[in-house]
Amino acid sequence: MKVFGFLQPKNSAKSLGLLDLKNKLEQFQYSSMEDLVKFFILITNYLDEYKERLGISKYQDLLCILRSAGRSSFGCCRVGKGERPTLDNTWMGGDIAGLPTHPVSFWMTKKDTKEELGFPGYTGNAYQILSLKRAKPFCESKKVSLLKELENIK
Repeated sequence: MKVFGFLQPKNSAKSLGLLDLKNKLEQFQYSSMEDLVKFFILITNYLDEYKERLGISKYQDLLCILRSAGRSSFGCCRVGKGERPTLDNTWMGGDIAGLPTHPVSFWMTKKDTKEELGFPGYTGNAYQILSLKRAKPFCESKKVSLLKELENIK
């Protein structure tokens, strides 16, 4: 039986787009640093549409995970509400092989180069190191945490 939108409870899982979010997360696959931007687009779009309605206590754990996977003025996704993450405003770097923090667009220019990294005598491909050691684990851990929390919500 189809339920009309106006008959759905205001903060039901369906009216909050949680099933759609879950499906999109299940389909998300990380294969390159560019996918980090796609992940942030997914999270920020969801937060822009539903964040205010997630404020009820039933969804606090989910909201905490979404916030930690989304915007941060000093983190990876440096966009404001309503702004779309791009290669130029998604940042990556720091704490790995002494690499500085730059936008993803900068690291994409390093895709095919080996160079001395942040530590003397240590050479490698900075794009690959950041993609495999920073961006991929971030996306995968947030995806797992979100899917686990979404499974707990009925």
